[in-house]
Amino acid sequence: MVIYYIVIILSCFFVFLGSKIKNCFARLLFNVSAVLIPSLIAGYRDTTVGMDLAYYAIPCFDSMCYTHDIKLVMLYVGESGLEPLYVLYNYLITRFTNDIFWALYLQQIFVLGIVLLLCYKLKEHISVYVVYSVFMLLCYTESMSANRQYFALGLALFSFYYVVTKKIIPFLITITFAILFHYSAVMVLPVYWVYNYGSKYGIRKIHLYFVAILGLICFICFPIIIRALIDIGLMATKYERYLDDTFKVHSINIVILFCLFFLLSLFGKKTIQVNLVKLLLILVFFMYMCGVYNDVATRVAWYYLLFAALLMVKIFKQQTNRVLPINIVLILFSIQFIYLSIVTTFADAIPYTSKELKISK
Repeated sequence: MVIYYIVIILSCFFVFLGSKIKNCFARLLFNVSAVLIPSLIAGYRDTTVGMDLAYYAIPCFDSMCYTHDIKLVMLYVGESGLEPLYVLYNYLITRFTNDIFWALYLQQIFVLGIVLLLCYKLKEHISVYVVYSVFMLLCYTESMSANRQYFALGLALFSFYYVVTKKIIPFLITITFAILFHYSAVMVLPVYWVYNYGSKYGIRKIHLYFVAILGLICFICFPIIIRALIDIGLMATKYERYLDDTFKVHSINIVILFCLFFLLSLFGKKTIQVNLVKLLLILVFFMYMCGVYNDVATRVAWYYLLFAALLMVKIFKQQTNRVLPINIVLILFSIQFIYLSIVTTFADAIPYTSKELKISK
C-alpha cells in the first residue's frame, strides 16, 4: 500500500508546485511528472493487481490482438457485453503492440491529463491542486480494477467545464463518449440542466426531505429495479453477478458524507449551487446504501461525489474565508482514503506488485 501513498503524494505535490510556479517550462515539467509517475506505476503493475483486470481487461486486450477486422470488433462488443469505445480503444492499441502495459499506461495518461486540463480551465473558480488531489484519492487506486469506468469518470468530470460555460453540444458529446466507455455515465446527463436551470424550475426551493424519502424507496426496491432493468434489456446480463454477491457499506463513507454536509451548512451560503451539492450528497448517501445489494450503485455514486467535491471547492473559492473549508475538504477525503486502504483491498488493487519494478508483497 505504501507505493500508492508515495505515488499519490508525489503526483499531487507536483501539481501543487505546477499551479504555483509562474515559469512556463517549470510548470509544464511538474505537471507532466505529476501525470507520468502514476501512469507508469499503473502500466507496470502485475496482472493480478485489480479484480477486473483478469475478469475482462486482459481477455479483451488478448482478443483484440488476434482481431484484424472491425466487423469482428463489433461482434466482440455484442458477445462480451463490454462498451464499444473500451473495446475499440484496445483494438487501436493492439494495432501497434501486444503488450498490455501500453493500454494501461496510456489510459492513465489520458484520464489524468484531461482531469488536470479541467483543473486549469477552471482555475479561476477552483483550487487546481485540491480538485486534482480529490480525484486521485477517490479514483486512482480504484482505477487498478475499474478500467472502463475510469475512462468514464475522467470524461464525466471534464464535462463539468461545459456545464459551467453552458456549452450544451460539447457537453453532450463528452458525456456520449463517457457512456460509450461505461454505461453508468448516463447518470451524469441531468447535471447540466439542474446546474444551469435549477432555479428557474424551482430547484432552489427543493425539499430535501422529499429527496430523502425517494432515496429510501429506491434503497428498499433497488434489487427489484436492477433485476427489472436486466430483464427488459436496459442493463447487461453481466450485472447479475453483482446481485448474487454481498457488499457492505464502510462506515467511513457515511461519516465523510455527513462531515461534508455539515461543512457546507457551516461555510456555504444559501444558493442554488449549495442546494445542488446537498442534493448530490443525499443521492451519494442512498447510492452507498444501495451498495449493500449491488456494487453498481456504489460505482454510480462516484460520479455524484466527484461533482459534489468539485462544486464545494468552487463554492468556497468564491468566499473570503476560503482557505480553511477548501483544505478541510481535502483532509476529509485523505482520511477516507487512508482508512479504506487499511480495511479494504480496493478490489484487489492491494497489495501492489510489479515484476518489472521488482515490487513484491
